[in-house]
Amino acid sequence: MSQVAIKVKGDDGLPKEMIIEAEVVGPFAIHESKNWMHCWTLTHIASGFAVETRGDDATACRTGAAMLQELPVDWDFIDPETVLAWDNETTDQIHTIRLGMRLGDLA
Repeated sequence: MSQVAIKVKGDDGLPKEMIIEAEVVGPFAIHESKNWMHCWTLTHIASGFAVETRGDDATACRTGAAMLQELPVDWDFIDPETVLAWDNETTDQIHTIRLGMRLGDLA
């Protein structure tokens, strides 16, 4: 585990930086959620976007991170709205990976 700085929205709605303990997998951080008890979250580090939160096992997050890195995407962005410009095929693949994580199919 490493200390990782991610961007989050503060109580005032403004972005702020938060330091978390996480397993870093490429551009992603796998960490215990601060909002949900005993859940693991896969977060895109640069944007702070929580890709998915998945139960009590980080395995689905690891698998999801590996699958996302295989997509033809430049993960080096800080604005989460960047994904709106991606083609439908890529976003469909991302949604499928997220759903697999949520349902436990990737665990």
